[in-house]
This record gives sequence, C-alpha cells and structure tokens, in this order.
Amino acid sequence: MTDINEEFYNFESPDDFNAKLLPLMPDAWEQVEKCTTFFSKIIKSNGLNSFAPTVVVFNDSQKLVGVISSRQVNDKEDLYTALCEMLLFPVSIKSDLFIVVTDTNVKDSNGEKISDALNLAFVSSEFCFIYNIPYEVNEANDVHFTYKDSILASVSKVDQNTKLTSSGDMVEILFVYSHVDNFGPFTYEEVLAYFDDNDIVYEIVNRENLMSSVSSVI
Repeated sequence: MTDINEEFYNFESPDDFNAKLLPLMPDAWEQVEKCTTFFSKIIKSNGLNSFAPTVVVFNDSQKLVGVISSRQVNDKEDLYTALCEMLLFPVSIKSDLFIVVTDTNVKDSNGEKISDALNLAFVSSEFCFIYNIPYEVNEANDVHFTYKDSILASVSKVDQNTKLTSSGDMVEILFVYSHVDNFGPFTYEEVLAYFDDNDIVYEIVNRENLMSSVSSVI
C-alpha cells in the first residue's frame, strides 16, 4: 500500500487558490465553481444523497475532454470499484489531469460526523490537491457551502514509515490511476462501450480535445 502525507493550506481568495494549484492548472477555482454549481443543481432536483461520484477528465494538454458520472453503487467497496471503472477512461487517453468529485462528510477525531461536504480531488502524475467544502441543504433542497470552513490539502507519496491518513483508501486509488506507465488495457472506444453497457453516464464535452489526446499516444 502507498504511504500518504498531507500538507494543509490556507488561502485568502480565489486568486490565492489558483496560485497554490498553479502546478496543476491555471484556472482551478473556475473548476471549483463549475463543480459546486453542478452538485447544487442535482441536489436541488433530486434531494440529499442523489449526487453520483463524478470524474472531470482533461487531456494531456490540460484541456477539458469530458465528464463521467458513476453507476449506482451499493456500498463503500462498490464505490471504489465504480471509481476504478471510471478512471479507466483518463488512463486510456493518457490524461495528465482529472478531478474526482464526491459527496462525503467531515468527521471529528472520534470519527463522529460533523457535516456533509463536497470533496474535489485534483489529480495528476506529479500533484494531488484535495479540496473539501462543508455544506448544508435546506428544506427546499438549496445547497449552502461553508467556504470559511473549507480545507485544501496537498497529498503526496512518502516513505513507508509514515502513517496512512484516513483518506488513504481513496488516495491509493488516485495514485495508482495517475501513475500508469502505459495506456491501460483498453482503448478509449472500448472504455466508452463498457460505460454504455453498465449505466455509467458520460459526456464528451470536447471531441477535438479527446482526439488530440488520443493522437498524441498513437
């Protein structure tokens, strides 16, 4: 198992947030806004616990390719399986950046839930930043994010003497799928066909960016 270290950051503004994530992408806060808006629309329409884990995929030039949402999952173990299924797509196009968006919660040191939270993991082969935003939902299913209590962490692999954090299972998956040396066992066409057959919803937002990434690995 990969050993993980987390370093936490404070930031004062969207510009400061962008500066901290600049090694990954120049417009990280814009992606936060898009993800929170997407999440809020789903909760507004369908209620609590209706958001499916989602992966936003960029090509090897950090340009948006598409968005993938998980099939229905049965439990935590099945969630990790579904996440691995979705991450086959960025592997198949040799993506250099993807964002994993999950509905989670914040817990205290005793493991007791403090609040619900939206979790965004910005992942590349060189960097991983995880941004956790607590939120509340009112009776009208409007989502209110508590940005003042949000947490930004840089996550990295460390030596085997370091204790694994509580987020270790998820980070382990992200590390593995962002460090694949080849293009994976399937072509992107085969991965998308698998999605079609298994109720995994996806949208190729920019086919030109997809083809640009695919042509670079041929």
